Amino acid sequence: MKRLLWGLAVFILFGACNGLGNGDKNYVKNYGSGIASGKDDSTTIRWESTFYDLGVRKRGPDIDVEYTFKNTGDKPFLIDSIYGTCGCTLFDFPRKPVAPGKSGSVTIRYVSSEQPLAIMQRSIYLKTNTKGHPYHTLAFHIELSEK
Repeated sequence: MKRLLWGLAVFILFGACNGLGNGDKNYVKNYGSGIASGKDDSTTIRWESTFYDLGVRKRGPDIDVEYTFKNTGDKPFLIDSIYGTCGCTLFDFPRKPVAPGKSGSVTIRYVSSEQPLAIMQRSIYLKTNTKGHPYHTLAFHIELSEK
């Protein structure tokens, strides 16, 4: 009985944060990326920053956080998939390849209106065609207040 109650509590806890019922809002598979083609089309990128401290913000208005990158390799940069850790994070990213030498950005929209007054960190995860380390984490820290 304890295991059943423990399992139910864990499901409720993670379900509340992972946005169950939000459909595909916090996971996007970019089927046109071509990463699974089997060719070595990997490249390198440089993020301006992968973490932002947003400080204290008023709960209610949506907050956009932009993560800028530059393709420093010699092949187009592709984002294969992107996943948010919470239904409170939505994102926009380049669905088409970013040419060598060009820049692009990933924008996270944090929907703060339903979030508790607390200090928290939110993250999104990307699978890309970068050499050696195809997985990237973009995150921010925020404290929500009434004022």
